[in-house]
Amino acid sequence: MSTRGYAAAAVAALSVCLTGCAGGGSQSPATVTVTATAPRASAAGATSPATTAKPPSPAAPSTTAAPKPFALGVGSFGGLKLPATPEAVLAAAKPLLGNPTKHTTGPGCELGGPGWTSVALQWGDVLAYGEAGPGQKVKIDSWIVRGKATPSPVTLPYGTSMGMSRTALAKALTNEDVDTEHMFAAGDIYMQDSIWWSLDKANTTVVQITYNPHLCE
Repeated sequence: MSTRGYAAAAVAALSVCLTGCAGGGSQSPATVTVTATAPRASAAGATSPATTAKPPSPAAPSTTAAPKPFALGVGSFGGLKLPATPEAVLAAAKPLLGNPTKHTTGPGCELGGPGWTSVALQWGDVLAYGEAGPGQKVKIDSWIVRGKATPSPVTLPYGTSMGMSRTALAKALTNEDVDTEHMFAAGDIYMQDSIWWSLDKANTTVVQITYNPHLCE
């Protein structure tokens, strides 16, 4: 029975009682108190408290590791001590520089005499080079950097770099000689520990860095 029906039945019963009691002459009518109790909601109709879902955690920002630099040192190529076979140089370079963009085998410098051979391995603006006389196996003993187009960043001796100014280069070196004859470059050449830093024609900027240069002029 609904709450409304329950209350109506109680009112009807009260009306009958009052009518019957009124016929008793001068006797005061009795006071009747009716308490109506609302029915409890059934378990089936009960509603569970609303659950608030937690907002998703913000995704962690993605980070991209900076490429590892390839080290060019005094007498070393990517950590490999020079001189070394072309196969060893290729293996040392592959993890960071990949496969060479050029791999050239040809004659050596004509000043060495007949029968000289050479191997040049190139990765963009990084070059590894070696020569050998007749009957000898070629070994790489020189490297050259001619620009900034390299598969991986390169580090160079004494904190020097391609494109640095002459003033900064002079501060970085401590025991250099300077060739001003311009026989092997358009500008001056700073020399220290078998490394040459060649300047541009204006003598203001480093345009090439060479370890153990092979001169053939």
